[in-house]
Amino acid sequence: MTITTEAEALEAVKTWGLALEWVPDRLKTPDLCLEAVKECGYALMYVPDRLKTPEICREAVKRWGLVLRSVPKHLRTEALCWAAVNNHGGALDYVPEPLRTEALCCEAVKNYRGALTWVPEHLKGAIIKKHNRMIIKKMNREEI
Repeated sequence: MTITTEAEALEAVKTWGLALEWVPDRLKTPDLCLEAVKECGYALMYVPDRLKTPEICREAVKRWGLVLRSVPKHLRTEALCWAAVNNHGGALDYVPEPLRTEALCCEAVKNYRGALTWVPEHLKGAIIKKHNRMIIKKMNREEI
């Protein structure tokens, strides 16, 4: 695939966000990258770091939480981490340690049980208890 103009690049990423991989860096702009991640959050992998803005990163993690791993560390805010974990609990692996609160970890485990792997040790007991209570409540509701 050869993309040589801004118009071709925009048409390509609006159709398939991952086409950003084949857009030459000279044609990549914040607006083009935003369109790409709106179509497919994983396209953040092909956004140059210099163009990664809070808005582009937020749009990407809302659509594919695990792409938090491609967000520069200085942009990983509490709100951005919540958006990522709400999309996929496995994003907890890429949440900075100081932001791994009990509430965030609980949400991550609720969305993806495997996220328990990345819960800080001092929170695991409380998270497991809360998670088990949620499962029991859900089971009781389903029996009715």
